[in-house]
Amino acid sequence: MINTDAYLALGLVVVATILGGYIGVLALRFRQAGKLIDTLVTLKEDK
Repeated sequence: MINTDAYLALGLVVVATILGGYIGVLALRFRQAGKLIDTLVTLKEDK
């Protein structure tokens, strides 16, 4: 039988990289949304 352990490891690395990037992008979006909300609240209070 052919040994495909290297392909399994490569696939797991690719999936982990994609998921890590996706989670990073989501965290960045939530951080930016929080800053935007704070800015809008500040602008509303200044009126």
